[in-house]
Amino acid sequence: MNMDMKFIRFRCIGIMIILSVFTLKAFSQENILNKKISIDFKNIIIKEALTKIEKQSSIEFAYSDLDQLNLKVNGSFQNKTIKEILDNLLKNTSLEYKVIGGKIAIYKSKNSNSKQTVHGYIYDKTSGEVLIGATVYDNTSYKGTISNQFGFFSLTMPSGEYLLKISFLGYYSQELFFADDAIVTVFLEPETKTMEEVVIKADKDDDFVTFSSMGIAKVAAKNIQSIPSLAGEADMLKAITLLPGVKQGTDGSAGFYVRGGGSDQNLILLDGVPLYNPFHLWGYLSTFSADAINNVEIIKGAFPARYGGRLSSVVDVSMNDGNNQDWDKRVSIGLLSSKASLSGPIKKDTSAIFLSVRRTYLDLLLVPAYAMLKNLDNSKTCTGYNFTDVNFKANYRFSNKNRMYLSAYWSRDILYNTSIEGGSHAIYKDKTKHNEGWGNGIVALRWNHLFSDKLFSNSTAYYTGYNYYFLDKNEVDSEDQSVVKDLVSIDKEYSRIHDFCLKQDYQYIISNKQSLRFGLGGITHFFQPNVKYFYYESDEGEKESQDNANNIDAQELYLYIEDDLEVNSFLRMNGGLYATSFFVGGENYTSLQPRFSIRVQLLKKLSIKGGYSQMAQFLHLLAESSLTQSSDLWVPATQYIKPQKAELFSLGLAWFPKRKYQLEVEGYYKKMKNIIRYKNGYQFMDPDVSWEQKVAVGEGESYGTEILLRKNKGNLTGWIGYTLSWTNRIFSEINNGEAFPYKFDRRHDISFTSTYSISEKWNINLNWVYSTGMRISTPTASYINPYYNGHTYNWIEFVTPNDVDATFRTTGRTDGFGAVNNYKLPDYHRLDITATWKKLTKRNNERELVFGLTNVYNRYNPTYYIPMATEELNNESKKFKFETITMFPLMPTFTYTLKF
Repeated sequence: MNMDMKFIRFRCIGIMIILSVFTLKAFSQENILNKKISIDFKNIIIKEALTKIEKQSSIEFAYSDLDQLNLKVNGSFQNKTIKEILDNLLKNTSLEYKVIGGKIAIYKSKNSNSKQTVHGYIYDKTSGEVLIGATVYDNTSYKGTISNQFGFFSLTMPSGEYLLKISFLGYYSQELFFADDAIVTVFLEPETKTMEEVVIKADKDDDFVTFSSMGIAKVAAKNIQSIPSLAGEADMLKAITLLPGVKQGTDGSAGFYVRGGGSDQNLILLDGVPLYNPFHLWGYLSTFSADAINNVEIIKGAFPARYGGRLSSVVDVSMNDGNNQDWDKRVSIGLLSSKASLSGPIKKDTSAIFLSVRRTYLDLLLVPAYAMLKNLDNSKTCTGYNFTDVNFKANYRFSNKNRMYLSAYWSRDILYNTSIEGGSHAIYKDKTKHNEGWGNGIVALRWNHLFSDKLFSNSTAYYTGYNYYFLDKNEVDSEDQSVVKDLVSIDKEYSRIHDFCLKQDYQYIISNKQSLRFGLGGITHFFQPNVKYFYYESDEGEKESQDNANNIDAQELYLYIEDDLEVNSFLRMNGGLYATSFFVGGENYTSLQPRFSIRVQLLKKLSIKGGYSQMAQFLHLLAESSLTQSSDLWVPATQYIKPQKAELFSLGLAWFPKRKYQLEVEGYYKKMKNIIRYKNGYQFMDPDVSWEQKVAVGEGESYGTEILLRKNKGNLTGWIGYTLSWTNRIFSEINNGEAFPYKFDRRHDISFTSTYSISEKWNINLNWVYSTGMRISTPTASYINPYYNGHTYNWIEFVTPNDVDATFRTTGRTDGFGAVNNYKLPDYHRLDITATWKKLTKRNNERELVFGLTNVYNRYNPTYYIPMATEELNNESKKFKFETITMFPLMPTFTYTLKF
């Protein structure tokens, strides 16, 4: 009885508290409306009258851009309440008012069963850049949406009055009153504090729990700089290799391998345009300058249906639109390269341009030094390397419903060597010239059109291409024609791939719980896998030939439909179909690729996700080694080489235990078919053999588990990632048809990345990685070739990790290999650390200094091995050993940036 009485008393007290809260709230609202003021209006519009009331009473109004607010009013009010004044102002309109959140909301009266939609764009207030993934949310109904890659959003609600909160990480939130159909433009102001910096983020704190998508991460472009990298070069592709399931290639390489796939199976998009070779310096750096990037998204799980053409991942990069408010200039100087960017309005609030240029100065520094060492006697040598990339973008907003974008990108790597032997007193002069170059080009024109508040379209026409060329030219001038005759010989080889595309993408927002995407496109591919040119001239005549018989044209058509549906708070699904047809050489390949993912939300902060995807890829990359090489060939599926295919199953868990932490666990299984590699003994330079005859076709299998724990808030942010995986290959013509481990079959992979904000001026960035060693094939036997003639030829000179000069000699030895990838290199681990200092100059210009160390404890991680004979071989077999080649020991990093 006593317990019952206590319960009754407790319930009564609770009811009294609740009633008191509502009474106080109602009283507070009545106080706002009952506040008395004296004010006069003389032939002004209602909107101006409300502004005058705000200034005199310190009461805030919230309203949309309603036509009836432009009606003119007159009146004199002495010691009248706000309620009496508003009743008089709005008496001849269909407008009503209500106190919401301490503000007086003005809205149009409606039928209670009707709907209303607010849509528009969200921008950075200081630069005018679109904000991708900004949230629009109503705290009362718990409904909301996010902006797409063009900053567009649409939110439909039942008729009523709402005070929406618009927010984006690193920006001050803004409130938007919403009581009628409206199109709005929202500008968010960046926060001045930098203490709570997040490197990898979700769209919203709990989006990764509520969304059905799997294996998706976004890299905040402004934070790419904080991740330690080679020589201080901020590298976007380097940043994503720190995520679970994404493995780096060889040491320092920007090449990456996702869930057992090859580097060619990654679809890398720049403003929606594929980029075929996004690397400089043979893969050690990516071509993406951090200053030119607005947003980066990587998808390695179940692909949404709107993406096609690759098997393993999508890296979707959005370039900076340009500042349409003020001119922004930036210059950065580093150990490896320098870069500059310029951004500003063509017409303020309407149009802008962005330009970024980067160039290395290795050749400017090293060529003179190298020439001093090599230019001895009568010989002259000039050797150098440089890379350049240029990003350009312009945009024009014709209206809230139409805007145009022009994007362009160009990159070039050049390796050159010129040597002259002999001189004025020599019998002959021998001039040799070697040039090697490669690069990308992109041009894209995009038109955004808003058909209605729910239907958004993006039409694109683009060109993308990749070129590689090699030149070997030799000239001999002789004073004694009886000894050596004058001659000129030229060998050139080049390969190309060029694409032209027209496509249209649509997004139809049916409701807050359902969004439909669909689109179609056509691509024309031009392939020149290996064009050879030869020219020879001497006193006896000349000879010229060119072989381009392997040129191939292909056409690709595709369409897709994708539906994202929230069935209820418990169940959400994303399903779709990608259909494509590929025409090449009289062959037609068609593919239907279903995509499906599902989210089951067990608790508010805990969900289980599953996904299934089929993918097809009509392009192949012929790579000679684990290094990313300029001579790697892009070739199409043909009558003899089928398209690559893959199936991916994934199952995961997303948990958001606290606002500071996020945990993701995901398991996957992937099966691949029709993947290719060079047969044993074949390579790119083999003459008189088509590429189709050089390759073997096989299958692949990969499975594993990925764990990612992130800390998103506070002075210390970062994540720990772990991957446990297995990856195998099977080729009937290789390894006796038996399965063998893929070269990047690294069983364990760990990454630890953190940023510690000491103050608004100082950040410390730390990155430690560990992985089991990659696989290589080593000889199991060695013997003397019976045709060996007894001569020894120097092959290559290099420096070992112990700084001991060594020369490998071809001495007639033939190595016998056993199983493919039969040896695992030692485990790889490295610690990088940088410090970032920011300060304003006397002229209020921003300056930033980044300095640190790569490979802090000087770990000799093997990139590859070279077999070294322990003795010079004559007529019998001798033992040999392997020398480790390490690319990057302890190295300093440095970058200085000035923004003005």
